Amino acid sequence: MKKIICTFYLLSISFIGFSQTKFTEKIFNNMMQRYQKDMVTFLKTETSPDFLFVGSEGKSMDRKTFMAFGETSDGFLKNDFSDIKIRQFGSTAIVTGLWSHSHRAKASGDVSSYLESVTEVFVFQKGKWIYVSHQSTPLPGSKE
Repeated sequence: MKKIICTFYLLSISFIGFSQTKFTEKIFNNMMQRYQKDMVTFLKTETSPDFLFVGSEGKSMDRKTFMAFGETSDGFLKNDFSDIKIRQFGSTAIVTGLWSHSHRAKASGDVSSYLESVTEVFVFQKGKWIYVSHQSTPLPGSKE
């Protein structure tokens, strides 16, 4: 009887542990709201040290370079995701979808708008989801 109880307990812990790490669209949307609100703080606190951003123009930026880029922007005017698909493999979540966004450059006031296909990668570490990678591809005729 003790063995059955111990086995059941261990299975329960495993199930509870997995359910707490399930990456959902709500988690993704909450993270992206924090990203939109304050991109630089988000990058400092919710990305991995080896975060990699590959933009639609083919430019690859590490976390430090991308934070410096974030400092040149007045922030997002628009930051919408659609057609979100989430696939999870253990502690890794891959999000694909469409990203429509625009931002204003601090120096010039110019507004850039994009509609892109994106792939985002997140990992569950130390009790929270961490953003590790972004890659976007522009959709034809989508840049203003």
